[in-house]
Amino acid sequence: MSVSGLNPRFKGIQGDEFLAIMKHSSKDQNEITVLANALCTLLNDHESFHLNLMCLITQASLAAVFRRSAISSILTPIRDIAVEFYGVTSAMWKDVYLFLRQGLYILRSEAASSHKNIANAEHHIRAAQVDYLRACQIIESRFEDLLWDSEEFLIEELRGSCGLEILLRLTKRYCSLSSYRLIVMEGIPRRLSMLWDDAREILACCHHLGEVMSRIQIRFRSPEWRAYYTGRADVIEQFTKTFLYTSRWRDRAEHHIGCLYKYNSQELLIDDQYVGPWDPNGFVWDWYWWWR
Repeated sequence: MSVSGLNPRFKGIQGDEFLAIMKHSSKDQNEITVLANALCTLLNDHESFHLNLMCLITQASLAAVFRRSAISSILTPIRDIAVEFYGVTSAMWKDVYLFLRQGLYILRSEAASSHKNIANAEHHIRAAQVDYLRACQIIESRFEDLLWDSEEFLIEELRGSCGLEILLRLTKRYCSLSSYRLIVMEGIPRRLSMLWDDAREILACCHHLGEVMSRIQIRFRSPEWRAYYTGRADVIEQFTKTFLYTSRWRDRAEHHIGCLYKYNSQELLIDDQYVGPWDPNGFVWDWYWWWR
């Protein structure tokens, strides 16, 4: 780098090329910020999806302890598709991580060694696009139908017979089991809707990530752009921070997968973190484990 802070190779860029790069320089750096924000949004959407999924599994299982087998048969397919979805989005997150690593190599390398890194970055973009399409297929072709079919079955199991529902409503004021079951039953449509909205938000964010990566890749392929930005400490710092963020959270989805299985079995995990505020004294939780 020269005293002025510009890459010495940039001196060879003249006229219109110079004006074009300077015109878009702030936008170029902003793309990195956009990518970082999209990653943060994707992580938050994943956390929200997982929260709603765990609340659905835990609360529906607790609410109908005597119908545990029937409830489990409805929830298990939802869990299994969610696990598949996690696997695909985790793969895309890792593609972004590897793309950013190649970007750092490009920004730090000499011209002779950057072409291989550009090709590698292109490979990771294409892999991310494949993962995105797989995620769309899982959610739009299978998950949506399963959720809406499951809504009727879950409500039916939680409501029980006509006589049981009447009994639940008569005793809800002084029986925690009755009130908890009714609250969970009446909240099923909203819970499933929130789960669906989260899944759609994740897809939208993944699509946006792919677009931003493609725009950055266009810059990587430009010799003039590389001549101006290679070695720039401020750009490298932005890229490094984003890269480290993806590195820190790249195994998060796999962690979520582990949380959906009880003791490495196929059984659904019921977690007391997701019981909800309707069991303040832990009576419903204790009742569930006593009857198991």
